[in-house]
Amino acid sequence: MGNLRSCLRGVLLGLAALLLPSSLPAAESGFPGEKSRWRLHRSSHFELYTNDSAWRAVDTLSDLELLRAFFLEQVHLREHRPIPVTVFLFAGERDFQACLPTTVNRANRLRGLHLAQADRTTILLTPPDNEESSPLVVRHEFVHHLFRVAEENPPVWFNEGMAEVYSTVAIERGKLMFGRPPLGWLRALQQEKFMPLEQLVATGRDSALYRGNSHTGIFYAQSWLLVHFCYFGAVDIPLENRLRFLAAARSPEVNENPALLREASKQLLGWDLDRLTKELNFYASAGRYQARSAPPPPVPDAKTFTVEDMPPATMRLRLAEVLVRTRQDPRAEFALLEAASAGDVRANEVLGTLARSKGDTVAMQERWQKALTADAPNPAVAQEYVEYRTRQLFARFDPYYRMPAELGEELRSCLLRSIAATPEQSRAYEMLAWVEASAAEPIVANLNTVQRRFAQLKARDRTLVALACARHHLGKDAEALQLLDQLPGLAPDSWSREAAEVLRAKMEGRRPVHEKSPAREKRPSFAPTIKINPMSEAPR
Repeated sequence: MGNLRSCLRGVLLGLAALLLPSSLPAAESGFPGEKSRWRLHRSSHFELYTNDSAWRAVDTLSDLELLRAFFLEQVHLREHRPIPVTVFLFAGERDFQACLPTTVNRANRLRGLHLAQADRTTILLTPPDNEESSPLVVRHEFVHHLFRVAEENPPVWFNEGMAEVYSTVAIERGKLMFGRPPLGWLRALQQEKFMPLEQLVATGRDSALYRGNSHTGIFYAQSWLLVHFCYFGAVDIPLENRLRFLAAARSPEVNENPALLREASKQLLGWDLDRLTKELNFYASAGRYQARSAPPPPVPDAKTFTVEDMPPATMRLRLAEVLVRTRQDPRAEFALLEAASAGDVRANEVLGTLARSKGDTVAMQERWQKALTADAPNPAVAQEYVEYRTRQLFARFDPYYRMPAELGEELRSCLLRSIAATPEQSRAYEMLAWVEASAAEPIVANLNTVQRRFAQLKARDRTLVALACARHHLGKDAEALQLLDQLPGLAPDSWSREAAEVLRAKMEGRRPVHEKSPAREKRPSFAPTIKINPMSEAPR
């Protein structure tokens, strides 16, 4: 079967080569920006390809490092799901425009694009008309990325409002300034009618108020206003109460039943929603917004960034990658197919993501399986691949299930190499626990690896059940029961409670007692509170 696939792939590559236009001049057959001199700049958490000036590249990396450190510190989040970030900084607008999706309205004069895909987050930039406003779009979208890697899924108003508030983070005279208002929203807030707050917090991703590619309108403006007001306004109300209200407003309970917002407003702010709406209107019309200053958080020094010239052949593949991601360009896909056939790991990562977007899970699995043979695999691909291979296996908890040995060895190898390459993650440890829980012979060393990291994991309740199950399979029921006794202290979801009861009943030789409503609820995916470190006030 493998030889047949290889033969068919060779035939397809040959046909693609024949179908590609061969009479075009070299300048027209190249990818946008291919003839330029490109450099690769690296910082601790980003890679940036550019044919622009070195100083602009360094400034861009420094800006992203600053926002990453400040946001994670302020909102008290951890990167549980590492996803590589690649930035392409184009010197010329023409090449940048040529890489944008065909669905983008060119009249909007977009200066940046953020692509969140399974294997990688990609950011495209071009020098702006207005130097002061240039980072705002990228910072806004990067906050969405940070929520994603923290495995948070807040309601859209909160996601957009936080992204706007943090989009203006900047260094001014040696201090970090936080809270400057994006000027674009002031006009909308002063001229458009406010949405009812219950409608704002209930707006979903499918709503016409949210969808669209311009990020304009009262929904975005009012989302920013509510977050900014809770952070910086209503100074007569204790900051703790304002932040507790913000946390309540973003909770799934309020999202599902917006009427609960009234109770939260009365209890925490002392106002009914009519009063809160009036206060927000006054806050918007007064135009006197507060900001805060703080010492900059520790970030990698720009002197530690590295830079190297990119060989034309390698850069051609990187530009092909961009065009496949943004346009599914056939010539770019062909270039990646050629590279993948020669064993290029990153080409297989991108092609696997492309196959996934087309619904071809067989090709996706094949591509990602090849990409994961690397000594230091992409942690995002490793997680997506293992989740895909195990999704059906662990949909329901079955203490009698044993994973086929060959599959178990493959997944173990992938997860352990991902952990070795990127120790600061969560899901790989969690999935490793479940691999061992379903293995015919659990490996104690791997269980200890998970247990050493347990306090930093995201899904500790489900991981605890996996660890208990593995101990049961090792014949250590007393230890397994001791672990299950700790579950209530982790505020478990209903899936974990149900699984723990099934496992406990098996060990005790009885029928499990099921909950009245067997739970298949989704795990709450937001932090229960939002904290802000003390900073000095600085008026706008």
